Amino acid sequence: MTVEPDRPVDDAPGTASVETPPGAGRSELVEHYDRQYAGGGFGYERQRETWVAWVAHHYIREFDLRPDERLLDVGCGDGFWTALFAEAGLAATGVDLSPVGIETARRAHPGVEFVVGDAENLPFPDESFNVVFCRAISHLSRHDLFTDASTRLVAGMARLLRPGGLILISFYTQRDGGGTPEHAWHRLSDLLKLVEPVADPFHVDVVGHYVQIGAQRRDAPRRRSRSRAAPAPLPEPAATPAPTTARRVRRILGRARRALSPRRT
Repeated sequence: MTVEPDRPVDDAPGTASVETPPGAGRSELVEHYDRQYAGGGFGYERQRETWVAWVAHHYIREFDLRPDERLLDVGCGDGFWTALFAEAGLAATGVDLSPVGIETARRAHPGVEFVVGDAENLPFPDESFNVVFCRAISHLSRHDLFTDASTRLVAGMARLLRPGGLILISFYTQRDGGGTPEHAWHRLSDLLKLVEPVADPFHVDVVGHYVQIGAQRRDAPRRRSRSRAAPAPLPEPAATPAPTTARRVRRILGRARRALSPRRT
């Protein structure tokens, strides 16, 4: 089943949806997002029912996320998406560079863990999570996708994966290489190229201009449930009879034909 919003809440749902100043430094970005969250965030609550269905179908079902798996939402902002995962039964944690965003998240969702932290230097031990998720993080909206910052982002996400874990990246893009001065519409092939050095992309879900990429550890692939498992291999075809058996069959058939044919007088 495909679930789509009536229209995007904005051009790029998630932390990257605001028009971040091109070339902004770290402190400028923090101030920028602090102002955004202090002003009410991104208005996701206006389409909450739609986004609840989206999480259920295009994240949990499509990528076989399981109850009680530990999930980290990188660039969680005010915690909207983190909380939806928690409501769906995952042990969700959110991390964001914006102290105001994290304060807003903690106030709105007191039962969910939120941490102030840098997406390029995630403050968690190795192999801490089953799922490391990001939705429209600002790194992916930059026209130069292959920066040191983006490389640190995906490498850090991969570092946190437990065996059988999953990186899940969700992004709004028209996939034509264009965009606006503030937001690039990267091609799917470029997004995959960014992820491939650190994880194995094994599943992609494209819904309109929304792209979801699932990538797993190469040394410990994700085990899928029976409902999402690959189909069982087809049975091997029956072996061809050995030549000696074939000759024996032909001799028997030949005798039968001769016995049934009329005899000459």
